Amino acid sequence: MRALPNIEVFAPSDSVQTEALTKYLSTYHGPAYMRTGRGDVEAVYDEGEQFEPHRAKLVCEGSDMTIIACGETVWHARQAAIHLKESGVSARVLDMFCLKPADERAVIAAARETGAILTVEEHSIYGGLGELVAGVTARHAPVKMRMLGFPDEEYKVGKSDELFEYYGLNAGGIVKAAIQLLRDARVEPGTVST
Repeated sequence: MRALPNIEVFAPSDSVQTEALTKYLSTYHGPAYMRTGRGDVEAVYDEGEQFEPHRAKLVCEGSDMTIIACGETVWHARQAAIHLKESGVSARVLDMFCLKPADERAVIAAARETGAILTVEEHSIYGGLGELVAGVTARHAPVKMRMLGFPDEEYKVGKSDELFEYYGLNAGGIVKAAIQLLRDARVEPGTVST
């Protein structure tokens, strides 16, 4: 959808964000697309949380790496950050719920301030969040990164939690990918400075 001209693209992470974006879109005059999951999801935000439609939402502070997620994977990214913290890794989590126009400033800041970026999405690794972030960092702040999403193959069918487990998009898979990314990037926790 991001390739279509003049369109706004959203992937909310929970019901609170979906409600806020629905209200925003009810007053927006132009083409827009909002992708939601099929079933109930864990709450990421409390009722009344405020969102700026074109700004990534900071979910967790962190300095060693950044996990940028959208849609249903945001909750799993937050859980992964909690597990990583127990291992001594400080992971920033950004909810990139607006995929177009994207919050490039948040991506550039994450690249410069944390030194490694992992993207997580319940979408193909082609044409989605990972390629968006890779494009921004390639132009403005090259950084070691990795994309988690659905591979270029015939997808399995099942409930979200089953698919997330299979493709490594749950907290455990994100933790594993994050640790490998840090090893590949040779970023020692606490050593990246702004």
